Amino acid sequence: MRRSICLLAFLIAPAFLSAQATSTATFTGSVVDSVQRPIANAEVSLPGVSLSATTAENGTFRLAGIPAGIHRVIVRRIGYGQLDTLIIFG
Repeated sequence: MRRSICLLAFLIAPAFLSAQATSTATFTGSVVDSVQRPIANAEVSLPGVSLSATTAENGTFRLAGIPAGIHRVIVRRIGYGQLDTLIIFG
């Protein structure tokens, strides 16, 4: 039986580059299973912009420098069902 992955308590915070007025976002959060236990060593990726992070022992992750727009987010870990969704970063 495959367990489910949930993306919990994520925060998208804009970060601004001063000289060029180009905005990027920082994506932080926690990956947990269906009963809210943290999932360590899960991969959180935005394949369209070649960014990825691995979750810490407590399930937390941080991705910075995400360009504004709609991006595909994939979360996966062996033994769990994959989460594949679109998120708007701005």
